[in-house]
Amino acid sequence: MKLAEKNVSVFQARLLSPSEVRTEMFERGGVLPHAYQQSWYLCGDVSDNFFSRVEKHEKIVHSLNVFTTVGHASFAVFVLQIQDQQLRFLLPFASEKSLMFFGQACRTGVFLSLGQRGSNNALLQEFLCEPGILANLSTLYQARPVPQGEEAMNELRQAVQAMMRLSTIPSDCEGIPVSEVCLNVVLDDEPAK
Repeated sequence: MKLAEKNVSVFQARLLSPSEVRTEMFERGGVLPHAYQQSWYLCGDVSDNFFSRVEKHEKIVHSLNVFTTVGHASFAVFVLQIQDQQLRFLLPFASEKSLMFFGQACRTGVFLSLGQRGSNNALLQEFLCEPGILANLSTLYQARPVPQGEEAMNELRQAVQAMMRLSTIPSDCEGIPVSEVCLNVVLDDEPAK
């Protein structure tokens, strides 16, 4: 983790397919309950305070945004907001894995695995949005050119810098401005062909 600016934490996140999640659970000696076995997972970290609020079952507002850079690279941004705090998962439309995710997520669902600042503590949170919104991501993904190589890195840098600004994603809680962001950036080294 590094601090981007006051009240913004940045973490590297992972996108895991249903089979990868089952394999990881098996390797750790655990069994994933059947209801969780077919879903895709975005795995990242949150601040201690955000973790505590999720654990206490405070009201969470879910939203899904598409962010496009000046160079026209697109990113899905999965957002959880509790009062003035936002968790943002930034997922590039850039890899074979993300293509599979966008094609399947509307059928399988999406869970967020929220780690407590890199500790072994984690909470599972189902990402709640209308299924049609996830289905639209697949269509959007196929319609956009995917940057490659150095261009892709430049687009990612632009997106990360934008997502580190509190104001980039407006508050989903009426009358409560965003004052803290936990940004999780999904990096995948297998670009789409």
